[in-house]
Amino acid sequence: MSDTREEPSRRGRVAILACGYQQVQIAKSGNSFPAWLVQVTTTTRNDETAVSWVWRSKRDLWRLARKASGTFPKAAWTKLGSAAPWKRPDFDAYATFKGEESSSSSEGYENLQKLMDEKSSENNWQPIMKKSLFQIDQFLQKVASEAQQAKKKNDPLRECWNDFVRGASGSEQMNHNAASSPRVGNALGQYFCHPSNARQLISTALLRLRKTICSDDNGDDRSGNKPIFFIEPSCGYGQIIESLLEVTVKSPDSPLVAAKNFQLRGIDLDVLAIEKCREKFKDKDSVEFVLSNFLKTSPPDEWAVLPAHERPMVVALGGPPYTAGAGQGGSDESSMGRDLPMQFVRHAIDAYAAVVVCFLMPARCERVDYVKEGWVREFYEYESIQLEAPSVFFFQGNDSDPVTQPSIIQCFWRKGEM
Repeated sequence: MSDTREEPSRRGRVAILACGYQQVQIAKSGNSFPAWLVQVTTTTRNDETAVSWVWRSKRDLWRLARKASGTFPKAAWTKLGSAAPWKRPDFDAYATFKGEESSSSSEGYENLQKLMDEKSSENNWQPIMKKSLFQIDQFLQKVASEAQQAKKKNDPLRECWNDFVRGASGSEQMNHNAASSPRVGNALGQYFCHPSNARQLISTALLRLRKTICSDDNGDDRSGNKPIFFIEPSCGYGQIIESLLEVTVKSPDSPLVAAKNFQLRGIDLDVLAIEKCREKFKDKDSVEFVLSNFLKTSPPDEWAVLPAHERPMVVALGGPPYTAGAGQGGSDESSMGRDLPMQFVRHAIDAYAAVVVCFLMPARCERVDYVKEGWVREFYEYESIQLEAPSVFFFQGNDSDPVTQPSIIQCFWRKGEM
């Protein structure tokens, strides 16, 4: 009998291809862990074979293991993780397998090959690792089989498996996969603020917007006919955007917004979150969602050709990831360069020239002397505001397991003329 481990065309529906060429960063400790490149083979309704690739974290694998009936091969997983980076010796055969009737994304495959060409020069694979890899492949195949056989649509294992292979197609997942995102797997990466704090954040931003663009004497709008462009740089599942749509109707400052054309853009690194937001707000023409790293985004290209008086006023609001520590800011050694929430503030101002930036920030940011930052001293004013509701967060909106994280609202607004 031949060894099917050597025959990609006869393998199961899921397999580990490599480990360690992407990293998952944990905010609380600052530690990084190797991400696992998983190949998922699915069959469409037309019996076509689709092959796609996703990076998964330690947390993703452990969540799957907790729902599975079999025993997770922890020893094998530990051995392979400690040896990273590595790719399996038959990587090319696995990665290029598509079948005769494949609907695989060629762009996704090209991104995969590009990544591996750039990063896989170091390969710590050893023949002794073959048995451990086979054990993990078998475990994942068993979970996939059990999930597919589950009769109930809301079966816990089935839901967990669907989450594990989420977004497993196309170039977006390869470029912005969950495992390589600093947010996913972090203590607050998927935690959303108390609804009351979200409303307070939005009310603060709208009040400051009104005070910024209206004259002190008679309240006339001195911004002309400029539209408003709201941006939520880490939108998650859309809680703050949903609250913004509600508050703009009820807030005493909302007539100013309602009288103008306004657009809302949510940005996030999490594929599943963006997909859910697009579905949730599909009937809202003024709302769009972008799968990207906010720190690498820029205003729409069409803004560049608009006269200054016609360019939208940007209002950035939300809750950036609570990551801090050396190494986050590259070569920038300023207080803002070392703290991810502050990088979000700076990018909203540098890249988008935001009129107002209003973020839910970790309490430590209250101690920062922004006056020492030249751009604040010359162009912006700011204030720190205490939260009215408890400073708690809920994982994906589940209020059964709140986490306390001392936080404040910090609001920056532009000085002078619009």
